[in-house]
Amino acid sequence: MAITAETRTNIIRLVVAANNAAPGTTLLSTLVTASEGGASLADIAATLTASSTFKSTYPAFQTSTEFATEFLGNLVPEASAAGVAEGIAIIEGMLNGGSTRAAVVLEAATFLAALSESDAGFGTSAALFNNRVEVATNHTIGLELDSGMAAALTGVTSNTGVAALADIAYASALTAYNTADAAAAAALTAAQTDASAAATAKTAATSLVLANAYVTAAATSTASAATAASTAAAADTAAAALVTAAAATAVTTDDTSAAAAAAASAARTTTSAGLVTTAATDTTDAAALVPT
Repeated sequence: MAITAETRTNIIRLVVAANNAAPGTTLLSTLVTASEGGASLADIAATLTASSTFKSTYPAFQTSTEFATEFLGNLVPEASAAGVAEGIAIIEGMLNGGSTRAAVVLEAATFLAALSESDAGFGTSAALFNNRVEVATNHTIGLELDSGMAAALTGVTSNTGVAALADIAYASALTAYNTADAAAAAALTAAQTDASAAATAKTAATSLVLANAYVTAAATSTASAATAASTAAAADTAAAALVTAAAATAVTTDDTSAAAAAAASAARTTTSAGLVTTAATDTTDAAALVPT
């Protein structure tokens, strides 16, 4: 039977609970195929807990208490000490009573997904879990990514979902762009100054001494033009990252400012390219003025 959005979300919840990571396109496709083939959520939980990914975090030699402590530390890090102690006791009871780790994962995911975020005891943990699932869903389904699954959930808290993380990413990209933009502007100014000096030297090059001065000025202009081109390229890269980050936010002004930054960066790159061409011409002309 074809997968439903609800079942797919339940599968992502299991992955987040078991692996503390987004599933990524490959794993989600595998689990969805299994579900369509008749696998239950309990079966999928068993598949996850039998994987090398799960076992590398929760090795089989752990005692019930050790497993429960580490599992809850990853799943509900914002829970109170009393809440964690209660959870450890429940998991210990399940495992010592014959249940499997897969059953624990399924029970935990089901419990947190159904819990109100305003619950006095575990509401914060429910909010964190829901935000992780939201980010994991966006990472795998919205962005269709199959890498960085664990990193995707880094920074997610009970207060930060997809929108908040997008804003954080945009702010980071904007800072990187501003730094690259300032460097490119400074390099371009230096290149334009050196190009002007080379032009002045060319006009004055009426003797061997002045011709040699022109050669030196042309070489300086060439080097600074190359630096300007390089920093402009870095600014272009930062501007592209800014545009990507802006696209993930819900603020249209971010898109507008990012587009303007990209346009300004492109214009600077064009100017830098022109300076490189001019510098190359100056270098050739300067060499021709020096007797062989």
